[in-house]
Order: sequence, then C-alpha cells, then structure tokens
Amino acid sequence: MGEETGRRPVGELDSLEMLTHGIFAITMTLLVLDLRLPNHYRAGHLGSALWGLHTQAIAFALGFLYLMSNWLPIRQGLRRMRSVSTGELICYLISLALLSVTPFLVRTIAGAAGNSHDLGVAVRLMAIVVTATGAVSALGMWLGHRVAGQPLTRPVSILAVLVAAPAAAMILSWIAPWAAVAALALDWTIGVVHDLDIAPARWYRRAVYGAT
Repeated sequence: MGEETGRRPVGELDSLEMLTHGIFAITMTLLVLDLRLPNHYRAGHLGSALWGLHTQAIAFALGFLYLMSNWLPIRQGLRRMRSVSTGELICYLISLALLSVTPFLVRTIAGAAGNSHDLGVAVRLMAIVVTATGAVSALGMWLGHRVAGQPLTRPVSILAVLVAAPAAAMILSWIAPWAAVAALALDWTIGVVHDLDIAPARWYRRAVYGAT
C-alpha cells in the first residue's frame, strides 16, 4: 500500500518524538530552578526560609501538573501515529512552542501571588496561552483526520474540553484569582487521571470522546 497523500513517512516521527521528549525534559527542569532558598538566612531559621518558598512550590506544582496533563496524551498520540501531515506537524510544533513558555508563566504566577490584581493578570496570561495551545492541538487533530480520510469524532466536544477550563479561569481571574488557579489545577488533574486510565475517570472518556 502506498504512502498516504500529504503525509510524511514514519521515519520522521523518530526525530519528532526525540524533540518532544527533549522539550518536556528541559521545560520541567527549568521549573525546578526557581525553587531556591535565599542566599542568606539566619541560623536556626531554616523552617521559615523553607516556608517562604510556599508560593514558588505551589506554582511549581501547577506548572508540572500542566505539563504532565499535556505530555501523557502526546506520548499516547506519538505511539499511535503512523505518519504525520504537514498541517499536523506545524500545529504540533506551535503547541510545543507554547508549552515551552510554561516556566515563564509559572514564574509570573509565583511573583504575583502576593497581590490579587497582579495574580489575576498572571492567571489571564496563562489562560490565554493554555487556550491557544488547546485550539492549535484541536486544529492539528482535525487536519490529521482530514488528511487520513477519517472524520474526527465529536470535534466540537473535544475543542470545548480543551478550552473550557482556561476560559472559566479567565472569567474567575477578575473575581477570585486563586479560584481561577484552582479551576486550572482541577482540570489538569482530571486530564492526568483520564490519561492514566484510572477507573473513576472512565465515564469522562465515554462522555466526551464516545470511547468505551
């Protein structure tokens, strides 16, 4: 059987997979680098110095959760992928570029945690990037199925799932920024649970994707 029109050969997927894992590894490592004790703290006050890192630790956990919620489905997608179209590749690379700014977004949230207005701005910035990533990913899925001649099941539902939480966080950020952070964290936790195939989340996959 000949190669599908408009699709690149399987060999190119190896380099794409290496690039993906490299970007995620570097991005996750950069998150940790912001967890630093002050250069000087009073002897006997290590506990206080560690407590002073709580906002950075929360931001780190949020960023790592976000990256994990993206890495799991990407890993599964790469395993199933037999070839990739030019449109898919472009969307995929844009998604990786957006994911690679996660350390900056996390640093912004950690730095703004002490001020409600600034935290709202930081959350809105993250929500915009997350929404853009979800939209580009949905477009890539649609292009891939279109080139393969396979209709994408429930495209509207998939897009809604990808952008609903960041859209809700955007609205909440004007009222209660920490609630917006919690909304994002909850959405990404559900995504991780779903992709790990944990039993309580199987209803989610059936309801959204129609999978068994």
